[in-house]
This record gives sequence, C-alpha cells and structure tokens, in this order.
Amino acid sequence: MRLHASALVRCLAPRLAALCLCLIALSTAAQISPGSALRLDGTNGYVDAGNHAVFNAFPFTMTAWIRTTNVDGTAQGIVSKYFDASYNGYSVHLVNGRINAWYLRTFSNYALAPGGLPIDGGFVADGAWHHVVFTVDAAGGRVFVDGVRTAN
Repeated sequence: MRLHASALVRCLAPRLAALCLCLIALSTAAQISPGSALRLDGTNGYVDAGNHAVFNAFPFTMTAWIRTTNVDGTAQGIVSKYFDASYNGYSVHLVNGRINAWYLRTFSNYALAPGGLPIDGGFVADGAWHHVVFTVDAAGGRVFVDGVRTAN
C-alpha cells in the first residue's frame, strides 16, 4: 500500500533507518506492511505531511523512533518543518551521529542551546533503536532520548 498527499513537514531518512511518528503520516514513498508501522528504506525515503497551520502549533512535542550508524557531518533530517531564511519552523536531525534539535518561532522567539546552537541530544549512531522526543513550550526546548532528558 502507498500513501499519498503533499507538503512541507517531513520525516526524512537519508541513510537513516527511522520510524517517524510525525503528528500525522499522510504521504510517502515508503511501504506499510501488515503487523508493522511505516517502514522507510534507510536510503532516501520520507514522509511529506503538508504545510498546514496545524503544524505551527505551540507548545508542541514531536517524537520518532530511529536506528542508525550514520556519523556523517552533513545534517540528516528526522523531522523538519522549515523554509530557508523564514525564521519560523523546527528541526530534529542527525549530525556526526548526534541528535540536534531547534525551534524558531520568530527571529527573537526561539528554542536553541546557549550560543545559538542546536540543542544536543547526544550520540545515537550505535545501531540500536532509540526513542527521540523534542518538546517546546514557554520554558524552552528539551530533547529526550530513551526517556532521559539530555543536556541543552
């Protein structure tokens, strides 16, 4: 079975085996098999869930199950909603085997780590499954990996 739809919120999986639980899963080139959830191929699959106002929610929490050994220095998206230079959106991605997350509501209202860097969720490229959560509210942004809050 193939799912179809359109848009901007994406669960990306270039060289990243990921099961993304993205608010909703509306479209994909991935397959759904009986008795399992959405399965991406680990090379270039993604889910495109549209650019609907519901994805601009605040506060919000996004979550994904991931498994990877990728330690590439190029950002590999897990869940993202961002249009370049818009200063409005969010991303959870992998860089050098580490989870990074950020949220930009406006140019002056955002959730980043000190120094304007992404929030570091720690190293996850060990080949094991990890549950990653990024939550943003009035207190800021927080990343949890396998139920443990990481430093930010």
